[in-house]
This record gives sequence, structure tokens and C-alpha cells, in this order.
Amino acid sequence: MSRDHPRLLAALDVAASAVAKEEGGLEDWDTLDMYQQSLGELLLALAAEPQGRRRELLHSEIKSLMTRAEYLKEHLKMQDAQTDVSLDREALSESVRTSCCMQ
Repeated sequence: MSRDHPRLLAALDVAASAVAKEEGGLEDWDTLDMYQQSLGELLLALAAEPQGRRRELLHSEIKSLMTRAEYLKEHLKMQDAQTDVSLDREALSESVRTSCCMQ
């Protein structure tokens, strides 16, 4: 249904690549960026799409991709927070080791 709309087809290809990366275990900020790029184009296409079956399918696909992107974003934020906590613990541990001595 998107063959006659090259920008729509390209956006769907980027979205499919993002889904494949995520399902392949590559849950990173680049994957999220791919979701965001594709959603930007898909939302523009949706706004220009007349009522009909293709608009309904596009709307459904956008909702699905938004859900995936939001989940990935939250997952990445949690990973970053855990990394920050780990680094804080390491710094504290190092500080204790260097400042403590046997008496």
C-alpha cells in the first residue's frame, strides 16, 4: 500500500529496521533514534492521508511503534540510572579504601 509513496515506504523500512534491532537485542539509543525518525515521517504521512483503510493501518502501526519506542526509552533510562548508581558506589568504595587505614 505504500509503494506509490516513497517517503512512507522509507519510513516504514526504518521502523522495520528499528524493530529488528530491538528484537535482536540491540536496545540502544541509536535504535530509539530510528524509531523517532520513522515516527516523525509516519505522523506527517498520517496527517496527509485521506480517510480509508490505509489511514487506519497507518494509525495502528504508529500506535504500535510509539508503544515500542516509549518502552525502549524507559528501558534505556533505567539502564543509565543503574550505571550512574554503580559508578557512584565505585567512587565511594574507592574513597573509603584510600581514606581508611589500619591502626
